[in-house]
Amino acid sequence: MSRIIQITLFISLAFFFPFLSIAQPRAERPKIGVVLSGGGAKGLAHIGFLKVMEEAGIVPDMITGTSMGSIIGGLYAIGYTADELDSISTHVDWAKVLANSVPLNEINIEEKQYYGRYLTELYFKEGKLSLPTGVLESENLHLLLSRLTLPAQNIEYFQDLPIPFACVGSDISTGDAIVLNCGSLPEALRASMAIPSIFTPVEYGNRYLVDGGLFRNFPVDEVEDLGADIIIGINVASDLKSFEELNSMVDVLSQSAFVLSAFDTRQQKKKLDLLIEPPLKKYGTASFTSAREIIDEGYEVALNFLDSLKTLADTIYMEDQPHQPIKLPRQKQFNIFDIEVIGNSRVNSDLIIRKLGLLKTEIYSINQIEERILLVFGSRNFSKISYELAPLDDGVAHKMILKIKENPPASFKMGLFYESESPTSIILNYTNRDFPIPYTRFITEIQLSKLPGVDMNFLKYIGKNQGLGLMIGGYYKQDEIPSFNGNSREALFSNDYVKGYINIQRVNRRDLTFGIGGGHESYNLSPIVLNPGQIDLDKIRQTNWYTGAFLQLNTLNRWYFTQSGTFLNAFYEYNMGINSSLFLNTENGTSVFSLQQEKIPNFSALKITYDEFFPLSPKSTLRLGTNLWMSDLPESGLNVMDYYLIGGFNPAYFNAMPFWGLPQNRYGVPNIFSFTLMYQYELFNNTYLQVLANYIDTQYPVQWFYPQASSVELENGDFRQYSWGMSAGYNSIIGPIKVSIAWNRDTNTFLSNLQLGFFF
Repeated sequence: MSRIIQITLFISLAFFFPFLSIAQPRAERPKIGVVLSGGGAKGLAHIGFLKVMEEAGIVPDMITGTSMGSIIGGLYAIGYTADELDSISTHVDWAKVLANSVPLNEINIEEKQYYGRYLTELYFKEGKLSLPTGVLESENLHLLLSRLTLPAQNIEYFQDLPIPFACVGSDISTGDAIVLNCGSLPEALRASMAIPSIFTPVEYGNRYLVDGGLFRNFPVDEVEDLGADIIIGINVASDLKSFEELNSMVDVLSQSAFVLSAFDTRQQKKKLDLLIEPPLKKYGTASFTSAREIIDEGYEVALNFLDSLKTLADTIYMEDQPHQPIKLPRQKQFNIFDIEVIGNSRVNSDLIIRKLGLLKTEIYSINQIEERILLVFGSRNFSKISYELAPLDDGVAHKMILKIKENPPASFKMGLFYESESPTSIILNYTNRDFPIPYTRFITEIQLSKLPGVDMNFLKYIGKNQGLGLMIGGYYKQDEIPSFNGNSREALFSNDYVKGYINIQRVNRRDLTFGIGGGHESYNLSPIVLNPGQIDLDKIRQTNWYTGAFLQLNTLNRWYFTQSGTFLNAFYEYNMGINSSLFLNTENGTSVFSLQQEKIPNFSALKITYDEFFPLSPKSTLRLGTNLWMSDLPESGLNVMDYYLIGGFNPAYFNAMPFWGLPQNRYGVPNIFSFTLMYQYELFNNTYLQVLANYIDTQYPVQWFYPQASSVELENGDFRQYSWGMSAGYNSIIGPIKVSIAWNRDTNTFLSNLQLGFFF
């Protein structure tokens, strides 16, 4: 009350006794403080208020905020205008920034195969599996905050910003509201919005901080402590729900977590001179896709206070113009002269710096710096990498400070997959890095199914910058594959496939790898179904050695319901013949080695798969895909394992090509070309409709390149087929759920398919 009396007295004296300003020293004008509450996406309404405040001619002398209010307030305090904040908020890809996973195109190429296709991923800590402390770490949020706060990263105390600033976090270990007013500004903002169980907590000094809204969502006391005389508060948070509104366990748990904060907010409101509360009930804390509407709502509500704000400005400033904060320079290019790594213990700092690849003699843009940081992050050794760029004494060069949070070296992943054409599978993956020697990765993946499989590989990073990878691996898979005579299926075999290999490849990019390798393959086939009249086979064993070269380009944003990117996989293989051995059943039921053997001579094979996803709009995507698989394999009576299998929605066999509208593995061919055209539209959030057209040809264009190539006739003596299909799918928390139907023009048949979970 005494503060309001003082302010009223000042205004009265200023109006009625202007001559005092000449006769006596003028009293210092009252300081205006602005308080911005937390509220998630609803906090974007603060930007609308700041626009009206600027129109009224008010420049705040200090700002405080919590959670989203801390981000808006902190950026405004370092010199961003309301219009700039509007532009940033409406152009940020919030789905990417707040995603609980990194997009596939930000994962290193050697890691992509094992990323984004598991139901859960847990880390081993001190030999035990541990649950995460939050769902979202969000590397992209760290990078965004680091980028936006670059102008202030050499300012230690927030009171020295162009507009003095403070925000609030909650110490989860003590239950205290902690005022964040010094240190790293991006880390303070990240800590203030670390919603418990959603965002991971932030280590800030010797404290473990979560969202300030847990205890102090409306930091009015804090702006008073900065010296504010007149306080304007914008509160976008909802009050406690009534008895009738608590309709679920989630409502009860959520309200229980913020009861103390809601009570505190009521007390803080009493200390305001002006309170603005936009009606935002139709929006939630996660309504970032409605950024434009929320900002406009905040602006429209604040306009109702424009006259009052103008009167305040005219009264407070009188003859003086409002203090105009100094604009901090916004540098666009940087010379990185020195790099310091903080927070790492397992991964060597020199290796991180070499992998980063920033040269002292070069000038880098922020985009280039973040690209290199994401390359290091994409190794999956780290859960967080943030950075600061501190100017050196010469005012030209900068020191980069990388703040690292390492992932534990060992992890366990689990996935589930059901599909109409294949047995249900459970996938278990164990990954250990730097085991048993540094700069390595060891993976064991087991597929539990009627048709089981095991994938084991050991990758050793080599070279000064770890730009090469030496991989040694083994693979086992059981499948059911058919044998063909022309386009007629003669038999069905159970196949135990075993492969050992060694490759060396480039691993210094997120999107591209190439290399050479070789290995040994073994097929052991036991008949499940034989046509009448065939010899009484017990098993067939086929082995071969191969060598080859490969190239893969992958910029897809994700594996399922892909919206953008390119996928190219090219593999040339030279097979050094195939040795085949037959074992026959005798009359007494024993298996004997048959003298019937066939040596298939050396042959070459080339497989090229190419997919391009064109984003036509934020919700629609066009996919163009093609496959060219060809070989100079001679026609053979033992073509069980060496032909490409065609048909099915999601065939699991490694040498199989999907073709909607055909049963799985319907044809076996030595050469095939396919073309796919697909249109995808996002009907609702994570709900997709796909329309697809397929074409396959077993004759051309292969024979244009290689006239002697073998061709297999399909239906009715034709070498080509067409099909159309449609699917509806949902990208759920347990993986994609997808229902598909397809029609084959040549066979005039409809087929359907149900998929649940992550395909392997």
